[in-house]
Amino acid sequence: MNAMMQPTKEERRAAMREIARSIAAMPEGERKAFAEKMPTIATIEGHTLSLTNQMMLAIQFPGVTIVGGFRHWIKAGRCVRKGVHGLGLWVPIGTAKGRHDDAIDPAFIDTDGA
Repeated sequence: MNAMMQPTKEERRAAMREIARSIAAMPEGERKAFAEKMPTIATIEGHTLSLTNQMMLAIQFPGVTIVGGFRHWIKAGRCVRKGVHGLGLWVPIGTAKGRHDDAIDPAFIDTDGA
C-alpha cells in the first residue's frame, strides 16, 4: 500500500482476480446458497446486475444494495466522498462463440499481473 494507505492499482487488480477465482471455484450449490442469502443488488438506474456481479459486490462490500458510477450518483443528487475508490465488477470484453451466460471461466482470468 502507498503512504496514504490506499491500495495501488496493481493491488486492486490482484484483489479482483482473487475474488473472481473464488467465485469460479465455488460449486454450483454453494453459489445458489450464497445468492439466496444476499439481497438483490441493482444499479442506481434500476437495472438488476448479473448474479456473478452481485456476488463480487457482496464479497467486496457486504450489505451493498445499490451501485452506480460517479456521474450517476451526482445526477441522482447524491455526493461521493473524496478519495473513495469504486468497487470492481466483471465486465466482459466480448463473448466466446456460443457462450451466452455470465459465469466466470477460470481460463479467462488474467494471471499475468497486467
